[in-house]
Amino acid sequence: MTHKPTYLISRLEYSLYN
Repeated sequence: MTHKPTYLISRLEYSLYN
């Protein structure tokens, strides 16, 4: 696996969940 922007996905999910 390559260096993926986990923080970006987390932010996106957070926005959707909130």
